[in-house]
Amino acid sequence: MLILVRKVRMQNNRIVDQNDEEFSAEHLTLGSRSDRDLQLFGDGVGTEHCVLQPQQNGQLLVQCQPPHKVLSASETGEGLRQLSATADQWLRIGPHQFARVEAPPGFDAAIELRVDIDATESLKQKLQQELTLKLPRIRRHSYLLALLTLAATLLLPLWGFYDDGAQALLDKSGAPSDRFWLSGPLAAPHHLPGLANDCNSCHLKPFQQVPDQACAQCHNTTPAHFGDAHPAATRLDQDCAACHKEHNEPETLIVENTALCVDCHRSEQARSLDSHFAVSGHPVAKAPTQLRAASAFTEAAHPEFLLALLKREPNGWQIQRERAATARESSNLKFPHDVHTSSNKVWRKEKNGQQRALHCGDCHQLADDGEHFQPITMETHCADCHSLSFDDAAPYRSLPHAQADVVETYLAEFYVKQLAEQLRLAAAPPPRWVPARDLDTLCPSRDPLQCGLAWADREISQLFQTSGCVDCHEVDQHDGRWQVREVRLTQNWMPEARFDHRPHLSATVDGEGCLRCHQADRSSHSRDVLMPSLADCTACHGEKQSQAVLLQCIDCHSFHRTGMPAMLKAETLP
Repeated sequence: MLILVRKVRMQNNRIVDQNDEEFSAEHLTLGSRSDRDLQLFGDGVGTEHCVLQPQQNGQLLVQCQPPHKVLSASETGEGLRQLSATADQWLRIGPHQFARVEAPPGFDAAIELRVDIDATESLKQKLQQELTLKLPRIRRHSYLLALLTLAATLLLPLWGFYDDGAQALLDKSGAPSDRFWLSGPLAAPHHLPGLANDCNSCHLKPFQQVPDQACAQCHNTTPAHFGDAHPAATRLDQDCAACHKEHNEPETLIVENTALCVDCHRSEQARSLDSHFAVSGHPVAKAPTQLRAASAFTEAAHPEFLLALLKREPNGWQIQRERAATARESSNLKFPHDVHTSSNKVWRKEKNGQQRALHCGDCHQLADDGEHFQPITMETHCADCHSLSFDDAAPYRSLPHAQADVVETYLAEFYVKQLAEQLRLAAAPPPRWVPARDLDTLCPSRDPLQCGLAWADREISQLFQTSGCVDCHEVDQHDGRWQVREVRLTQNWMPEARFDHRPHLSATVDGEGCLRCHQADRSSHSRDVLMPSLADCTACHGEKQSQAVLLQCIDCHSFHRTGMPAMLKAETLP
């Protein structure tokens, strides 16, 4: 609550001057002591006289500490210890008056205090304060106890610190040692032989912060947050202990304070293309030149997600960084998610003979890291429903899932052999009649090579133009030869962020949880990017305790980024 106190100094019922003071509090304390919000002097004013608390209904609640009381300005009686005064009802404490008045815009409440400047500190108040300050309260045994405590917690540990024999004696006798100085336990990663029991391995000098040289004995390959040319490199260089605090409760070595990141990222910054490191071996060819400001994980204070899209360029596959709202994938694959997630169009047959709709997990299987998914392959995820058989007379023969020239060679070999076999056995009746397989119609010239190649060409045209390969792949024809465009699916959409699918999948039933963030049931084309938006995340996550899941910058972003140079330079090593 923001309270305005207007202090009017009075003398002989005339206004001498006035000044305003703001308080951000639920109540104000009043009395003659120096630590009171409103300090008054004079007879009738106690050291801790009362508490003033503005109410929502416009009244002012006054609660006095016994034996002190408050009176109405017009009364001369004994007064009350507690009183709810209405607006503009003047009250009196000693020679001073106060009342709740109408608050100006921007304030929740206002109090006017009329101070009689002729009222001075009474003799009783002076004596009480002087005695409080000057009378000795500490007895002789208290000084003795303080000296013993100092010896036990400082002198003995110092003796043991500088003398190994004394340290062994103190440990054996159970006397205090320098372990009493620790603010908490050693972090679990540092419980190593030769380190956990030797303070000197990190504390090179007594009573000084652990230097980076000590950290570099083990962590000389830890990557930095940015390259050497970054403007802030000198500000964060050589300062491990500023972020990693040992002996903390609860024990942790990772700072989870948002301010550590926001101090630099609250304003927009320029970012060169060279600062983007390769993603899965592919260089970054396009990215925004400005790194947008981020001061909190909200839609207003955090930029929209920047995705890493794998796209085919003349010089090979490259990464392009684009905002999620405008990103479009170009994987050269045709795949309508809405058809495959529809219970009315695609069904999967279980081992027990029952049929059910496809779930997201039927194809998208989580990798061991909990963040990414295993690659989608034709043989593992598609072949159960999409057969590569091509000839009714040979239903168990399947095309190789390979490049177009391999498929063409396979078909040519198959049909040349088929016709040669039929011509050799022309006198014998076929085992069964197959439509459109009359030998005179298929090969009137009786040349198996010529007829087989023609038959293969017809089948190839069917696969690449009408139905077959063209159903799922982008195909081209150059100089009469068919080509299938190379398929590359983006595997790492956010390479500079961390995300664990496992806690998010714990509440998923039949893939319904996946569709809350990835709207696959609304996607009819494979160019659609189904990554969640910032709004999808902030619906559950934020930086306030009132939100469902508390989230800090370090939960999604790593400070030590893979691909960056070492945080500690070689010349700093001892």
